Parts: sequence; C-alpha cells; structure tokens
Amino acid sequence: MSTDIALAFPSEARDITLEIPPGASRVKWLRGPSELNAKNDVEAMKAWLSRYLDSPATLANYRTELERFYLWVLSQRRELRDVKFEDLTRFREFLRDPPANWVLKASKPRKDPRWRPLRGKLSERSIAHTESVLRSMFAWLMSAHWIPTDPYKLMKPIKVASNKRVTRYLNRRQWQAVLDAVERRPRNNDDDALRYARDRWMLRLIYGTGMRISEAAKHSMAALSVRDTPRGERYSLQIVGKGRKPREIPVGPALLAELREYRTALGLSPLPDDPKVEAKIPLVASTRSEHMLTRAGLHHAMVSILLKAAEHADSEDNKRDAKALRDASTHWLRHSRATHLLDERVGVKSVQSLLGHANIATTSHYVHTELDELQEELERADAEAG
Repeated sequence: MSTDIALAFPSEARDITLEIPPGASRVKWLRGPSELNAKNDVEAMKAWLSRYLDSPATLANYRTELERFYLWVLSQRRELRDVKFEDLTRFREFLRDPPANWVLKASKPRKDPRWRPLRGKLSERSIAHTESVLRSMFAWLMSAHWIPTDPYKLMKPIKVASNKRVTRYLNRRQWQAVLDAVERRPRNNDDDALRYARDRWMLRLIYGTGMRISEAAKHSMAALSVRDTPRGERYSLQIVGKGRKPREIPVGPALLAELREYRTALGLSPLPDDPKVEAKIPLVASTRSEHMLTRAGLHHAMVSILLKAAEHADSEDNKRDAKALRDASTHWLRHSRATHLLDERVGVKSVQSLLGHANIATTSHYVHTELDELQEELERADAEAG
C-alpha cells in the first residue's frame, strides 16, 4: 500500500501529494549542488509540479503521470539521475503492454491496496502525452542541476496521426446506458438514496453544462444565478473555468428540475436563495459529509458508473458498447455533450460558448455530421449505380 508524502507551499497554502511505496525511502538519494532545496527525487518532482498550482486540472494530470512513471522507476531500482535512454525505451513498451499486476480491474480509491496505476494498454496518443510531460520535467530538473543529463534528448517523439476529429465520445445509446446504470442502483436506505441522488445530479450536471470535472469540483450552489427576460426567468451558472476565464452556462428547464430533485434530497430548498448560505453548499457534495466532492472524488464516482454500465453491456453481449464504456474517461461526457449538440445542428459558435473554447477550430473537431452526410451521399450514389 502506498504512503502519502505531502509538501506544503506556504505562499499558496496548498499541498501537493505524491505517493510512493513504503520502501522508497531506502533509495540512495542524489546529493550535491543544485538550485533546489529538495532532499530527494520526490521533493524535486514536487518542486516541478508546484509550477502548476494555479491550474488544478493540469496539476492533477501531471501528478498522475509522474506517479506512474516514478512507481515504474522504483520497480527498476533506479533514481531519476540513473534513468538512461534504454530505460525510457523500456518504459514506453511497458505502457504499450503493461503487466497484469499493474492494471486496475475495477475502480478503486487511490488509497485502496487493490489500486493500480493503469487501466490497460495506453494508446499511442496517450503515451505521447505522457512523454511530453516527462520531457518537460527532465529538462527542468537538469536545468536545476538535479540530474546530470537529460535522456529524453535522445528519444525520438512518437508521431501521432493528425486526424483532429474527436472520436472519444459516447453515442446516445451509450450515454443512455450510463444513465440507466445509475437508475439500477439500490435505494433501500438513506445512504443509498443520497448516493443515487448525488450521482444522478452529477452526471446530468457534467453532461448538460459541458463542464470539466475540475470546474464542477470547485464551485458552490452560489454559482447559480437568475435574471428576468421578456420570456421569463432564465437561470445560468456563473463559473471560472480553465485559465481563470469566467463563463456563463445556461441552465435549461430539464437541468433545473434535476437540481430541484437533488437539493430536495439534501433537505434544502428546491432552488438556491441566500447567496451567503449557498456559498457554503457545494455544487456536488460528498455523500459522507457536507464538504465539496473533490476532483478525484468526482472522477472516482463517475468511473465507477461507467464501469457498471460496461458490465451491464457485457451481460447483454453488447461488446462494442461495453468496450466504449470501459475505455471512456470522465472527460468523454464533455466530448459527448458537444458532439450530440452539433449532431442536432446547434451552431458551432453556441457550442464554443458552452464549452468555453478560446478557438472555434477546437469546437469544430466535434462535428461529425459532414462525415455522416458524405457516407449517405456515397451510399445513395452506389445504390443508384447498382
């Protein structure tokens, strides 16, 4: 079981935790002149991570990449200064085909002894991302004189196909399977009923708004606002998104009804009223306390639902949907919402505004209707020719 090692950053009043096996402290740490106050590799990596304190989502992603890599380094009985070109080559192959004892069979919390750092083989795109993060860290550590050389300078980057069309999304049938997985949950006692209400709201919030889970995790009920319009009251969520950019997300009648149901289950008024009170109520609360569900907590809850949906698809011998649901990440819900809206001919600019994309070209990657229309035209032409 892994052990927490926390490092506090007084200026930010925050912690970064990096977890390593209990025996790691016995590794011979690097000593010598350096521009870091770090006493060991773990602290040096935390110093690099501290550069991303202002971007929680990036910090969490990079931390995961470093944990996975460092666990592998320790398994090879290495320190960072010992990592050579050949080690990096082996690590790449390891990610392409990890041993079974490194793979998570079912969703488990990070502190569970059955937790594993991988969910299966990584795609070439995912491996390229991992190596991009590690390249940046190794270059920085060498510039800080923590490691003598940078072996990534010798590694040829993986070339990933440049097809920018988004394919990591759930189709409507698969999305319905996710919703059904929640509906099948038992609600025989208060705890089960509260978890059901939380999970139902969580899924519809993330999907309906296109929010990132990092955005949902840091906002309270006070984010909901109402304004009068010629067509009546209109609700929206006022959030601060990626890059600290403010964004207003419309909340339609269907999502508002879900919010009422969730708040009622919590014993609250159907809709937020006093901003000072609502600021203390998380947008998505933990079922164990009144505290906000963290990004990691949201991720764990959503992955559990996705895996339950995959298991049900397997039981019905629907292998294709089962694979998609098993491969899906929490971010796929955001991709799915954008894709479904564009399939319904919602304007690209409207979807761009919903997702908070700075560049409309990013939103355009979700457009699949042109490909569908092309296929229909080709099939029609082939039928007429035949």
